[in-house]
Amino acid sequence: ASTTTGLVFVHVVYGLAFTTLFFRNYYVSIPDALVKAARLDGAGFFTIFGRIILPMSTPIVMVCLIWQFTQIWNDFLFGVVFSSGESQPITVALNNLVNTSTGAKEYNVDMAA
Repeated sequence: ASTTTGLVFVHVVYGLAFTTLFFRNYYVSIPDALVKAARLDGAGFFTIFGRIILPMSTPIVMVCLIWQFTQIWNDFLFGVVFSSGESQPITVALNNLVNTSTGAKEYNVDMAA
């Protein structure tokens, strides 16, 4: 509540559903024959995941990192609702600065940015 930790927690919870779906769809595309071949070679669950699946997951990890960073960077609503004072993100602070210095809200300029 009105802390940076709280805002980070809100963003993590918000992003979990999307990243879960991204990872699920990526892992479904991995061929079953690859996992079956590893099982035939005597590999267990954690060996298969750690030595085969995890190294193949680099692209989806990068996609999720970029997606989550972009979501947080462009977010305004959570910053206004769940933060105040020192814990405000830069987007909220800049908006407040513009509103107090100009006196008139230029929505067309904000929407173009």
